[in-house]
Amino acid sequence: MPQNALTEWARQRGYQVGYAGIDLLETVRNRIEIRQRHGDFAPGFFDENLTVFKYLEDISVTQPRSLILVVVPRPAHILRFELDNEILETILPPTYVNYRGLFENVRKDLEKTALGGVGIVATVQAPLKSLSVCLGLTSYGRNNIVYDSEFGSYFQLAGYVTDIPLGTTVEDIQPERKLPSCSSCRMCLKACPTGAIAEDRFLLHAEKCYTLHSESSRPISADMRPPSLRCLIGCLRCQQVCPANKGRLIKESAGVSFNREETSAMIEDGDFRNERLAESIQTKFDTLAMTEGLAVFRRNLRRMLGK
Repeated sequence: MPQNALTEWARQRGYQVGYAGIDLLETVRNRIEIRQRHGDFAPGFFDENLTVFKYLEDISVTQPRSLILVVVPRPAHILRFELDNEILETILPPTYVNYRGLFENVRKDLEKTALGGVGIVATVQAPLKSLSVCLGLTSYGRNNIVYDSEFGSYFQLAGYVTDIPLGTTVEDIQPERKLPSCSSCRMCLKACPTGAIAEDRFLLHAEKCYTLHSESSRPISADMRPPSLRCLIGCLRCQQVCPANKGRLIKESAGVSFNREETSAMIEDGDFRNERLAESIQTKFDTLAMTEGLAVFRRNLRRMLGK
């Protein structure tokens, strides 16, 4: 049975896995579009952030039958910069380092090992948080981040479609599963530095979320200060204070550090006039395999240092 092999594959790797019929993609897509028509999203937010989902468009699987969701635990990564008189340690929250690479690594392993090479597996661009909640893998927190019972919110979701029929891992597909503790807890709401988490609704005011702005190449408002945790991208504030995450954040070295000369160039040298330094910086940055560009990386570093 491919279902048993899939479950064992995930267990051996320390993952969580869920699956359902391919129709679940359309169910979630319709629900998001209804929210958009009802005005639940800020003006422009849907077009800028949710139209990237392609669902079954351009999928290499000719007859997709099943959707597979994998929950992969991820650490935060420590990235060091040498300044004149100190070493600055910054944090890259879970999922930023090698984000796309993880999708492909899991896909290959899933196709070859879990499904034994008998089916085709393709990565899907879809709202993975919503899909994981429907499958009972995760639940929404008040901060609209999803939580796994074992990993808290420190994981990366990876989604795939396959031509193998698998059935479903849950009897009841539920579009909204919420952490029970959120009904009486306000810790993330109080900790959010930008007021993105509101008392009057469960849906996040995503247009206010610092994480979204820190990932974008657009200018960040001067009054939107970087979080106190020294996250170079992202924030982590609401996740750090959440009781469901207590003791669950693992930090590892990113394996990359920038010396004083490189750090100074990133802060001060707008056009990288020194080609040797430019090449050295780009090489180190490429090692992180982040989806965000070097320009975003440099801007956030400057803002963190008050530049």
